Amino acid sequence: MACLSDEQIEALAVNPDDRSRTDLWNHLERCPKCRMRVKQVLAGTDLVRDIQELRQRRESLKPLLEGMDMQGRAAGPAPDNPV
Repeated sequence: MACLSDEQIEALAVNPDDRSRTDLWNHLERCPKCRMRVKQVLAGTDLVRDIQELRQRRESLKPLLEGMDMQGRAAGPAPDNPV
């Protein structure tokens, strides 16, 4: 069997529990090149998920950071305090 297509690699990476395509899974077990491609797809998927999570966290922290910035401005400049 020739190496797997991009679509086949993505299908295996997206649905790792789907064992209905035994021919693809058997090829994956024998082919280090295709295993590496699946790992790369998984790494990319993990990276996208991490980026999305960071964006959500940043958005949830905006009000807190803005409030802290406002409090800092209201307090005025910090006094000079040489060490």
